[in-house]
Amino acid sequence: TAEVGMWHNNRVYANARVIPSTVSNENVTYTVTRIGDNAFKCPNLLATIIIPNTVTNISGSAFSGSNINSISVNWDTPIPINENVFYGIYTYATLYVPKGTKAVYEAHPVWGKFENIIESALPLNFTVSDINYIVTSPTTVSVGYNLFIKGDVVIPNSVTNTGIAYAITGINYKAF
Repeated sequence: TAEVGMWHNNRVYANARVIPSTVSNENVTYTVTRIGDNAFKCPNLLATIIIPNTVTNISGSAFSGSNINSISVNWDTPIPINENVFYGIYTYATLYVPKGTKAVYEAHPVWGKFENIIESALPLNFTVSDINYIVTSPTTVSVGYNLFIKGDVVIPNSVTNTGIAYAITGINYKAF
């Protein structure tokens, strides 16, 4: 497995960041299961973070004091976290959760601290052939942030995930 580690506080971020569900290094693919302590603490201009289902542990103050205004998760049941993970952003950030799970998140002792929890019927992000995609409508996606891709990348006209075909209509700023 792999962990998203600490990012330097002076690094400039922009737009959405999709934490990948897998990363590859030296021809070995690892599943991302953990976001480390202070991984995204206080980043500049990071508006949206999308956390994959493979993440089962978010440590310490991973997003504490950040400028994040949107957090998207795809778990049907909230994972256990401590209240410092999102310290300082519960009042202004929106938490997007899967359709039918809002009450479960509102009842959770920590996830329930978010003042704005919205259900989404769409899967929020997915990875196909090591490329991260962000769902923008029921039939379209854009290419998300792909920090770990090396070499040439061929972006197809469309991509299929869980039996749903999506047209690729955009490439996010700093996707690669």
